[in-house]
Amino acid sequence: LLRGADFVATGHYARLQAKSRRPQPHPAFSHPLPDGRGGEYKLLQAKDKHKDQTYFLCLLNQQQLRRALFPLGNCTKSEVRELAKKAKLPTADKPESMGICFVGEVKIDEFLRSRIKEKPGDIVSVSGEILGRHKGLPFYTIGQRKGLGVPGVIPWFVVAKELKTNRLVVVAGNKAPELYRKFLVLKNWHWVSKSNKQNAFHCKARIRHGQPMQSATFHPGQNPKVIFSKPQRAVTPGQYCAIYLHGELLGGGVIK
Repeated sequence: LLRGADFVATGHYARLQAKSRRPQPHPAFSHPLPDGRGGEYKLLQAKDKHKDQTYFLCLLNQQQLRRALFPLGNCTKSEVRELAKKAKLPTADKPESMGICFVGEVKIDEFLRSRIKEKPGDIVSVSGEILGRHKGLPFYTIGQRKGLGVPGVIPWFVVAKELKTNRLVVVAGNKAPELYRKFLVLKNWHWVSKSNKQNAFHCKARIRHGQPMQSATFHPGQNPKVIFSKPQRAVTPGQYCAIYLHGELLGGGVIK
């Protein structure tokens, strides 16, 4: 709940566009939406495509969007810095942060080790050859190269994590076919706005924040499928795939 506030403003780079203005107040709020703000809203990519953060917002619903404000959506990062300088804000020249916002200034590996116990296991090739030992599957991600400790002239990359056997599966070379997938299946699918799309349609998709938009075909259903025009590297189960149409974020789901 908003504790009596009319709106929540967030610093995410995203934009809203009203589909309709029919008042549809949420029953959880005792007062009506201000300015007649109701109906359906589109969640659009930000003006600054390099900073666009709609991928993170693929689970928002219409009740939340009716109360949301995205003041940075029509600004570029450089424009935001200029506004901050004019307002004499101390963060105007602060360097970009590449970490996780809720973790703070700490390396993700250190953060995980402070909360997860190590559970060593074998590092194996796709053929089953034991190549070394890992410190625990949660400390690695699909497509990872650094920190594996596997010797060889050609670098090794993580392609799978076998939870039942506690084995980390790796493959040699960045172009190995095992690193790429042509399609993926999703669970827990969520539409950001109502959709009557029942048949497959062409769209854009991304499987991680900051990834360039990828051409794909989306197949709705109980277990939606995304088929890409080009094979995608390091498709990671547990992460989200978000789909877009004409710059609008339609929804997202968890990669199986």
